[in-house]
Amino acid sequence: MQVVALSPQQALEGLVAEHGLTGREMSAELLASVMRSQLARMYPCPPHALLAATRRALSGLGWDADALGKAASDVLEDLQTCGDVVELARVTVAQDEDRSQWLFPAPPGFVLRGHRAYLFGIAPDNAPCLPGEYRQHLQLNGAARFLALDEPGALSPASLQALGLRQLDEREWLGLERTETAAQHLDVLRDRLQRHGTNGHLPGMRTLAHQTSARTPYQRRWSEDSTATGLHIVRVEQPHGAPLWYFAELVSGRCKRSLLLPFHLDTDRGCDQAWRAQLAIDASQGCPAGYSVERRGAEAILRLDFPLPLFARRRLLFLGGSMAREDNPNAFVVPANEEASERRYLEERLWLRELVA
Repeated sequence: MQVVALSPQQALEGLVAEHGLTGREMSAELLASVMRSQLARMYPCPPHALLAATRRALSGLGWDADALGKAASDVLEDLQTCGDVVELARVTVAQDEDRSQWLFPAPPGFVLRGHRAYLFGIAPDNAPCLPGEYRQHLQLNGAARFLALDEPGALSPASLQALGLRQLDEREWLGLERTETAAQHLDVLRDRLQRHGTNGHLPGMRTLAHQTSARTPYQRRWSEDSTATGLHIVRVEQPHGAPLWYFAELVSGRCKRSLLLPFHLDTDRGCDQAWRAQLAIDASQGCPAGYSVERRGAEAILRLDFPLPLFARRRLLFLGGSMAREDNPNAFVVPANEEASERRYLEERLWLRELVA
């Protein structure tokens, strides 16, 4: 056997070809494919383990380690949004409840939207879900994968089902759209906090500050605030796994009562419930999360200054179009003819407000 030394560029080109992609650069499509392959071999695993395995697998290709880590985190969020990866919390292990987050590959399936069939899920051992002659028709946009059903010779929904892919209803895929005001949402949270919350301080917690007219970026709103009072989202470190999310009532920086997220028996992620709660808090205090619009011909770019819960992110990723390839992970591109409906959705369902320069 002859061992051949490859340059980082040669190794990258071989990896790209192995995953059935094109191009010679680092891409979200390549990261998504690598992470699907890693998860198929190592599940169930916590998010940090999958991210670490991805960084190790790509460490010799000459990419900046910090940039690779951030890109992998963003792609993992998109894999969950697209439905390839499912995150579960409070899994029963050896008759005991484990509060860590565990990642599992979702069963392969598809959902129809217009003339597209969006594919999701990961087969055992990352086996291809489509026959070879049809894989070349699979279109990629970051972590999203879809087939254009109006192309000549395209697979039909019945053919996809015959291949073992389950079809999900669009409404099931996007989740129920609950019509409620920010105040009504907070009333529900207060009631749950009083009925199911736990008294006592949470040592080492970090607090998400409320938005102000200064429009502080999301990441800079986290701190160990010793003066915060009222309803807040907090995170608390644990010995193993990611920090836990809580909805809490604080008095001068100390936790008076708290409620662990996600709520018991809910299938939502803790971060999604926390972000929706913070959106309601900021809106009720007169400083709602904001978005801006940039029109580019037949498209419009929506840039948000706060993370969206998974169901809303999925709507913009699929219903609105592809996610914008920009530094802001909360930037999306939508067709111009859908701009008005998407803006209305952000304002009515998530209580955002347009930011005017």
